[in-house]
Amino acid sequence: MKTNRTNNIETVQVSFVKTIVGWFNVYLAGTERYVTMNPDEFKSLLPDITIRVRYGCGEIDRTCAQNYFGEKAVSQQVVA
Repeated sequence: MKTNRTNNIETVQVSFVKTIVGWFNVYLAGTERYVTMNPDEFKSLLPDITIRVRYGCGEIDRTCAQNYFGEKAVSQQVVA
């Protein structure tokens, strides 16, 4: 996975799947690591994506990804 650098902001790819109870499993792309989020937390992480979606992918800020998935996991997946 590559780091996307736009305007000096590094982003990391994530994918997500809506669970049967309406929460979201957000995965660090290229890994099996995930975090489970309630709809409000998901909406704050990916504001451009409606919570009615069932699955998809997106990009989040690298610092945010490090907070959710751990610095070591993110740095292993990012190629500068």
